[in-house]
Amino acid sequence: MKRVFLPALLVVSLLLIGVGVFQLCQGSRPAGRVEAVTAAPVTDAPRITVEDLSAALNGAHPPLVWEFRTAESYEQGHIPGSWLVLFDEIEVMARDLDRNRPIVTLCA
Repeated sequence: MKRVFLPALLVVSLLLIGVGVFQLCQGSRPAGRVEAVTAAPVTDAPRITVEDLSAALNGAHPPLVWEFRTAESYEQGHIPGSWLVLFDEIEVMARDLDRNRPIVTLCA
């Protein structure tokens, strides 16, 4: 059951904050200033399957993967190469993003 639950949780979690981070990284804003955004309902969020994410991560231009969870949860298991992101770090991390690189988010 855990093997089925984890991929499903991954897909749903990716969607929960993906739109918010995507909107955060879009548009022109004054340097050093990040505005708050309201995420679209989950039904409007772009979706990615576990299989598509795996293929993208093994591709020529892999996406950046941000995992929003506790450090303890991240240590128990995470996507190889992903970054652990705490909510209070988003603004600082978003400043230096490569805006041409896709970001996949996971919230668990």
